[in-house]
Amino acid sequence: MSNSSSVHLKRPFFFENWQASAEQGASDFVEGCEFPLYSDAWMTGEERVGPYHFINTIAHASGHTGIAPVMVIRAGFHVEISEPKMDRTDTSLYHGGALSDEVAALAALAIGARVKAGPTTRQFSTGDSRGRPVAYWGHQPPVLPRGDGRIRLPRVQGSRFLGDLQWLGDWVDRDPRDEIALIRSARLYQEALWIGDAEPALAWLLLVSAVETVADRWYSFKVSRVDRLRDAKPRVVQMLEENCPSILANIADELADSVGSTRKFVEFIRHFLPPAPTIRPPEAFQVEWEHVAFAKMLRTIYAYRSKALHTGVPFPAPMCDARIDLSGTRGICERPVGLAMSTMGAVWLQKDTPMLLHIFAYLTREVLKAWWSALKPRSGDETRDVGISGNEGK
Repeated sequence: MSNSSSVHLKRPFFFENWQASAEQGASDFVEGCEFPLYSDAWMTGEERVGPYHFINTIAHASGHTGIAPVMVIRAGFHVEISEPKMDRTDTSLYHGGALSDEVAALAALAIGARVKAGPTTRQFSTGDSRGRPVAYWGHQPPVLPRGDGRIRLPRVQGSRFLGDLQWLGDWVDRDPRDEIALIRSARLYQEALWIGDAEPALAWLLLVSAVETVADRWYSFKVSRVDRLRDAKPRVVQMLEENCPSILANIADELADSVGSTRKFVEFIRHFLPPAPTIRPPEAFQVEWEHVAFAKMLRTIYAYRSKALHTGVPFPAPMCDARIDLSGTRGICERPVGLAMSTMGAVWLQKDTPMLLHIFAYLTREVLKAWWSALKPRSGDETRDVGISGNEGK
């Protein structure tokens, strides 16, 4: 199976291949390959989902000793791959990776752990049960950055059950636009976990972008582009309706991706807001877990995202801090402590630093999974659970 970036499919390869496997039978593949998945978590169990077999290598890894090839993916390919037409630029399926990267990102999201793919190590052809070892895709494992050694994402360490990969089930016959949105979002989530301990400010940006990616897809079903522009710029829409109504739709199309971003982000998370973590610290160290309070916190977080992208001001240091050991409790501190914090020439009040990175990582994973689980197989967009007002006013 070529890793060439020139491969073009109507759907992401992960889903296209799964669909073909379901139609042809898992054993009727044209060719196949194996590649390792690396992690610093300990895996238990073993799982097969569609044409992808997640084989547990029983390799022990931890955040203290580094990463290991904890899984090997054995995948059969069931699709005919053709070269694309080279007459125009087309990035509709582009996410910056190959099939192995799609599998690794979706696995990271499914089990909530750091996961990265290594290069292909074996290739199979029909009737060749042993395959052939290969190394021409490379042989170096990914590198997990350590930073200052402090742990910002304690929730991603420890044991993970591969049975949780069954969340990947029933992914046949979905809307390709949802599929690519999920993969792009999962790739951002995956990268945020991978660098989170070493580069927490950058991990914040990646996690916010992961939510934005699917929030834009979700929001587009319910609100037309004209109404999105009206919500963000009511005076502009009014002037266009009064003076140039014929160009309103065209202008709304041009501005659709840049207006109403904060509202999309806030409403998406509020709609799919999960329960609070099961194990929590004492109340004084908890994030207030209700919809009205979350809306305010999310607007603050999105404002920091905009400052980071447009003015170069990183996410606040208190929100990037390492976990605080709460002796005698089982929970992990969810927000910065103290009335204020000063470091690196800046000061932040506690009210302006709503939560720590590990809580937003938990939130990101849960809302992404909830959005995908709420979608139904492709039988017309009217069957989708895409409402945006379910938690309004709560």
